[in-house]
This record gives sequence, structure tokens and C-alpha cells, in this order.
Amino acid sequence: MSDFITSIKENNSIVIIETNGYLNNVGGEAVSAVVYEKMAQGQTKYLINMAATKIVNSIGVSILIACALRSIVAVSFFTVLLFATWADSKAIFCASVV
Repeated sequence: MSDFITSIKENNSIVIIETNGYLNNVGGEAVSAVVYEKMAQGQTKYLINMAATKIVNSIGVSILIACALRSIVAVSFFTVLLFATWADSKAIFCASVV
């Protein structure tokens, strides 16, 4: 497990990946490695909890999109939750692919 990924759990056949830090190419590759490994084991549902990830860049996001696209081909379900705080407001990004 990388420094970016803080935990990997399974609950009701959903793989839950929790992250912390900066989602860049290194963080994105760490997440994709877990997703692809779990896909090879037959897992089809993923949730990435990025509540503790406050900074993202386009390369990191593009890697997550590639995971989602690969999961579509594998007939999987993929959800990304991103909670980020800017000033006094909270923004929530949620993308689901079924």
C-alpha cells in the first residue's frame, strides 16, 4: 500500500479505497493498481473515498477516469467521491459509472 492510500476494505462486496494527500500521477497509479488487482480477483464494485485528499491534478483525475472506463469494459461499478473544502464551503464531486 502506498502513502496515498490509507486503507483498503471490503464491505458488502464493495472495495472501499480511502486516500490522503495529493492526487497526482503517483496517487492515481496507486489507486489504479489496487483497482486492477481487485478486478483480476473478480471484484466489480469500487468506492474511492477521497475525503482527506484536498489537492488533485489533471493527471491523477485522468488515471481515475481510465479506471472507470476499464471497469465499464469489465462490467463493473465504479464510484469516486471527492470531498474538498474551499474557504467556508464544501464541494462534493461524485461520479458513478454503471
